[in-house]
Amino acid sequence: MPESSLHYHSMLRLGSVGALLFGVSLIHYPLFHAAIEIAMIVAMLLTYFLATRSYPYTNHDLLLVVGNALPWVAVLDLLHLLAAVGALSSGSGEKSAAIALQLAIAGRLLEALTLCAAPLLLQKRRLRRLQPLGYGLITAALAAAVLWWRIFPAGDGARRGLTLWAAVSAYGIILLSAGVFAAVWRMRERSSPAYFRAACAVLGLNILSFFCFSFADGGLLHPLANFGGHFCRALAYLSIVRFAVAEGLDYPYELMISRLPALSARDPLTGLSKREVCHDFVRRDQSPGHPNLQKYHVWVIHIVRPGAINERFGADAGEQMFRELSQLLEATVRHHDLLFRMDPHQFILVTGYDEQGAVSIETRIRETVALWSQAYHLPADFGIRIGRAVWDPDQPGDSVDRAVASAEFTLLDRTKAPKRPGPAEPRRR
Repeated sequence: MPESSLHYHSMLRLGSVGALLFGVSLIHYPLFHAAIEIAMIVAMLLTYFLATRSYPYTNHDLLLVVGNALPWVAVLDLLHLLAAVGALSSGSGEKSAAIALQLAIAGRLLEALTLCAAPLLLQKRRLRRLQPLGYGLITAALAAAVLWWRIFPAGDGARRGLTLWAAVSAYGIILLSAGVFAAVWRMRERSSPAYFRAACAVLGLNILSFFCFSFADGGLLHPLANFGGHFCRALAYLSIVRFAVAEGLDYPYELMISRLPALSARDPLTGLSKREVCHDFVRRDQSPGHPNLQKYHVWVIHIVRPGAINERFGADAGEQMFRELSQLLEATVRHHDLLFRMDPHQFILVTGYDEQGAVSIETRIRETVALWSQAYHLPADFGIRIGRAVWDPDQPGDSVDRAVASAEFTLLDRTKAPKRPGPAEPRRR
């Protein structure tokens, strides 16, 4: 289906839902208001859940900062909903409407504080640990200021309109959102596409929402303005949820997919990496000009008479024995050395350049393999051959392939070169 057709159908569905909700708001406004508020509260809690559960896999600091703040905004919105239905006051409906309006303003002030504090929390990790406690104290203070201390001006319950305090708060949040929108637009090249789309959608919808609320003064436009404000807020939280899903679920999925080639490059028999991983390491991390550039020792470890294992234990058990030997070699080398399986009976080991350490490594590998072969009573001709060469990526023309070829040459030279002729033995007559 063409992309334009998909956008057309999405807009058609959105318009249908909006028309249905507008009809509900005209027929039974408390039901519409309760449905919208509950949907936004669920969206905030879902974003918090996705942000916290996915952080160990994504390390997405921005998503975590936003997610940790939203449950406290949800608390104020829940109190706003309870006040709207008269559950927080025993007085008249006008008093309940005034308290609900003040709690709604308190929630929007906490949202504005979240926008302002997010850049600081991204830079200061120590402050981020205090984020839940800080937002909890601020939420408790705002709720107490509305419900007990009565420091906010009361709303006009009879007209269900905005007081001067509410209007100033709405336009202040509009200006703040516009400023953050301009900052996000300037940083669009340095941010992820998912974050840029979500930030623009949330800020734009918040501006439109509070602009609609500014017209809810109890006149003819009140039903449409109130509906538009709540509907835009719901769409803003829907955008936040989509961002949380994109960053909290899609990113780990993409990470898993990207790891599949690396997993397939592991040899199923030994668990060690194949030749492709070795060459990828050379091309990526040890190319000329890399900051970690240094000299290396490149080792070729060749198993002599591998068929002795199958002869001694059989083909099935022999495969398991060969896996055990390969893992033993992996455990013998140091944790920062790189061991690769190049073919069924040959390994490549890359270590840092250290002549004294090289002798120690070779001795340890030979002793380990000798003890292992003695423990399983393998023939005396079973063992390993080791060749070694120096690889200096900083030298022009030097490459790991040349170092491997040199190591293989020394291996052959030390093992297959013809013996020097000794003194001639006397002939027997």
